[in-house]
Amino acid sequence: METVKNSMDWAKELDCTVVDLWFGQDGYDYPFAADYPLQWDRIIDGTIECAEHLPGVDLVIEYKPKEPRTHCTVSTVGKTLLLIEKVNKPNVGAMVDIGHVLEAYEHPAESLALLHYFGDKLKYMHFNDNWRHWDDDMTAGSVHTIELLETLYWLDRIGYDGWYALDIFPYREDGLEAASESIGWIQGLHNLLETMGRERIKGIITEGNTMAASRMIREALLGGT
Repeated sequence: METVKNSMDWAKELDCTVVDLWFGQDGYDYPFAADYPLQWDRIIDGTIECAEHLPGVDLVIEYKPKEPRTHCTVSTVGKTLLLIEKVNKPNVGAMVDIGHVLEAYEHPAESLALLHYFGDKLKYMHFNDNWRHWDDDMTAGSVHTIELLETLYWLDRIGYDGWYALDIFPYREDGLEAASESIGWIQGLHNLLETMGRERIKGIITEGNTMAASRMIREALLGGT
C-alpha cells in the first residue's frame, strides 16, 4: 500500500492520471490455503485507503486469472466489477489487458461492454495476444485478429478515450519491430472499421445475423463478395 501511495504521488508530479493495480500475489495455490473472505476484505479496504490518498489520480484494477498464483483473487471482469462496486470510489475503475481477458476465456468486446454498461468503469487498455492457455504477451492481432477487430469497434462505440498501451514481451523477436507490428495491426484494423461502415456493423449486430457478420468481415479482410 505504501508503494501504491508513492506511485500515486509520483504520478501526480508527472501529470499522469492513472496508476495500475495488479493483485498478482493475492490469491492461492492449494486447497485449504486461503481465507477467501479475509482476502477480499484486505483488497477492498486497501484499495479504499489508496483511493482516498489522492482522489485526483485514478486507480485501475488489472484482473488476471492466474500467474504468479495458480488462482488470482481478482480474476475476471465480474469480480472486478464487484470490487469496484464495493470500493465505491470515483477514482477506482478497471484496466483491460487483452491477454488476461483471453486467458480468462472471456470475449474482449463483451468485457469492455460490461465495464461500460455497469457505470463506465473502463479507464485503461493493454494490447497483446496469446493462445488463451497462458499470458504469452504476443504481438497484438497475431492470433485473435477478428476478436481484436470487434474490440476496437466496441472501444469506439462505448466512447473510450483513454490510452492504448502495449504489454508485449518479444523474447525472440526484435522489440521495436514487434511494437511497430502491433501498432500496425491496431491502426490497420481500426481503419478497416471505416471500410466496413459503422452503421452497417451496428445494423448487423441489431439483426443478430451471424452469417451477414461473417460475410462482412470476410469481404473486408479478403475482398470480393
